[in-house]
Amino acid sequence: MVITFFVKRRNEKFIEGSLMINGEHVCDAVESTENCLSTGEYALSIDKCPLQKHQIIMVGSMSHTDCDRCTASDCAIKKVWDKENDLIANATDNDETSHDDLVKYEQSVRADSQKSLSELSRHVCHRIVTGNGVNGKNDGRIVVGKRIAPGIVINSKDVHHKLFKRIEKSIARGHTPILEIL
Repeated sequence: MVITFFVKRRNEKFIEGSLMINGEHVCDAVESTENCLSTGEYALSIDKCPLQKHQIIMVGSMSHTDCDRCTASDCAIKKVWDKENDLIANATDNDETSHDDLVKYEQSVRADSQKSLSELSRHVCHRIVTGNGVNGKNDGRIVVGKRIAPGIVINSKDVHHKLFKRIEKSIARGHTPILEIL
């Protein structure tokens, strides 16, 4: 199966187009111009995202088990949870811990959390997802749905579900679906 992303409009913020299978319009799509995919062909796969905790459509050959964003996310979340657990343990086990020490510790946990989230937001992970657009999101997502205004789509979940099922069937038949960007 070859899914063609036929680019119709491009501006400084986003790229809009149609996804087509065998010349049939399947849906509209929008992608951020920052970190967008170049013209070419990309293998599609379905993989469980550790970050989102469900199956997603991946664009390209990278597996989520090798994904820096997911690995970093798991580490960042564990680090924050460990610090929060330490904070709770210190508050309950040590009556001599001052209120100021606990407040400083909590602030350091929040600072680490914000730094980790900031680092994760810079990572690019090309995938086909649901949503209403890509405004402010430059992490490699392609949002599918029905175009209603420049850069905005609706009915994303229904459209994504149908596309997901078609890709899943193709993979089950032993084929590697391809996304072709024109």
